[in-house]
Amino acid sequence: IPTPGHAAHHVAFRHGPHLYRGEAAGTYSTLGQGSDTADYYLRPATPPRFFPDTARASLERLMALDPVPEHLLFAHHGEHTGEGLGLLTAARDQIDLWVNTVDETLTTLRALPHSEQPQDEEALMALLRNELADRDPLYARGRDLPDDIRERERDFTRQTLRGILGHLKG
Repeated sequence: IPTPGHAAHHVAFRHGPHLYRGEAAGTYSTLGQGSDTADYYLRPATPPRFFPDTARASLERLMALDPVPEHLLFAHHGEHTGEGLGLLTAARDQIDLWVNTVDETLTTLRALPHSEQPQDEEALMALLRNELADRDPLYARGRDLPDDIRERERDFTRQTLRGILGHLKG
C-alpha cells in the first residue's frame, strides 16, 4: 500500500490481521503498558520536505482498509493491538494539530519584540516542544519514556519540527 509522507518511497504491508505501516502513523510507544493500551505515546515523523496533504492521504488510505487491521506494527517501538482505526485517526489528526500549533506559535512570535524571540534553533525547538506538550496529550506522554528513548525522541522531534517549519515556509 503506497504511504508516502514520511518519505516518498514508503509503503505499508497488510498480511491478514497485521498492518506493517512503517512510519506512516509516526513513532509510537506503549510506555510499557502493553500493546492494547489506550495511553500510548505518538509523534508524527515528518522530516524536511514534509507535505502534510500527502501524509494525511496515506493515513486515510490505511483507514479505508476493510476491515482496518487491529494489529498495527510500527517501525519504532513495537505494536498496537487495540482499535486500529482510532490510532490511525489520531495520527492523522495529530499532523493537523502539530502544523497548526507550529504556525500559531510562529505567528505569536512575529508579534513580539525582537528581544523576546528565540535566539537560536534550540531555543525555538524547546518553545515548540513545550507548546506541543501542552496541546497534544499523546506527545506529552513522552515524559514517561525511558531516559535513553526520551533523549532520542528529542532529536527526532527536532527533525519532525524542521519538516513542519519547512512546509510552513513554502
